[in-house]
Amino acid sequence: MLRLLLWNPLLILWLAWCVQAALVVIQVGKFVRRIQLPVHDRFEAYRPPVTLIVPFKGFDHDLKRGIRALLTLDYPHYRLVAVVESEDDPARVTLRETLAEFPVGPAVEIVVAGLAPDDTGQKVHNQLAAFEHLERQPRPLADADVVVFADSDAVPHARWLGQLVGPLVDEKNGVSTGYRWLIPQLRAQRPRWGSVFASVINSAVATFIGHGSLTQAWGGSMAMRAGLVREAGLADRLRGALSDDYQVTRLCREHGRRVHFVHHCLVPSGIDLTLRGLTEFGRRQYLITRVHDPILYAKALALTAGYLFAVLSAWIGGIAAASTGYPGVAACAALALVFVFTANLYRATLRRRAVSAAFGPTMAHHLRRTLAVDRYCTTLVTAVNFVLLLSALSSRRLTWRGIDYELRGPQDVLASRPAARPEPDGAAAA
Repeated sequence: MLRLLLWNPLLILWLAWCVQAALVVIQVGKFVRRIQLPVHDRFEAYRPPVTLIVPFKGFDHDLKRGIRALLTLDYPHYRLVAVVESEDDPARVTLRETLAEFPVGPAVEIVVAGLAPDDTGQKVHNQLAAFEHLERQPRPLADADVVVFADSDAVPHARWLGQLVGPLVDEKNGVSTGYRWLIPQLRAQRPRWGSVFASVINSAVATFIGHGSLTQAWGGSMAMRAGLVREAGLADRLRGALSDDYQVTRLCREHGRRVHFVHHCLVPSGIDLTLRGLTEFGRRQYLITRVHDPILYAKALALTAGYLFAVLSAWIGGIAAASTGYPGVAACAALALVFVFTANLYRATLRRRAVSAAFGPTMAHHLRRTLAVDRYCTTLVTAVNFVLLLSALSSRRLTWRGIDYELRGPQDVLASRPAARPEPDGAAAA
């Protein structure tokens, strides 16, 4: 009897593991259904003037395609403020070349921000430069206008801007946000393994956004009323920060506003990572999370560790129970393994449906290898994710777009660059 009691903690763990797997299936199923729902009529009718701010640096995957997408959005009144670090930034050249292809389109202004100070991230500095540029214009933004932020490495669909702005008709929504879906770039018809793992892990994060307290703003696709930007002092929140995501999320919560996730605003973002590149990319994402939201980071670490421990204990414990005369315990371990594996298969099927609903069957075919890894290699992907999570504990230093940063706090950043470069003057309009 005493030996049997020793198995009880494992039986409870395996039951919790099965419940977790079932809850993930339920959540992904809800995510798919929300993508398939039509956009609310009130959201479709709300079309205020929009200023779209996009920081650029260097050359991203599909940069020209992304710029073309930003210039051909299905929205009645918007302007694009493209911000670059310097006059000789390769992105500025690409911007001008692509703009020449569209003599008719939205008003476009190119702002040269200059190098960020050592206590602010370059992306955030570019956004602050855009704010300063807009304040110098003859007609300042009206409170009812909407400010939209996007990343340069994403390729939004034509209706993205309208669908992102629509929920702001409800003033309880402080920010509306989309999210990225990482798309591995093919090399000789096969994606790199780093890209595959990044895409699968990213898809797990994407399908949990919009789930209660896990809703976070994503700086690559978010919209706010200009009045809230001023009232809440967004510019002051960004100074001294590395990125904008968590700053905007905290701002909304402190002002009693919701972060509204728009399921229709998933944005494909190309990625081409080696395994070493995956390590750098994943560690950067998780270190930013650890510094800005340590509770969320701790939950992710605990859930991932719990999943891996449950897998190992089910195999080892099941074999040990069978060999020591506890067939009932061995049967429970086997049932748990079969149940979780089956749940993972169905969850992967649902994620494939999410890809098809968001991007079409062609994209689902493009991602077939990535989706196969998601379907059959959950334990391997979880182990890789656990290593990436642990790597964020090693130090508070990271490298982003060629600049080294030390994250000492949410608004306490120290940057160091490999070499000083001359800083251009002010802003230039295209």
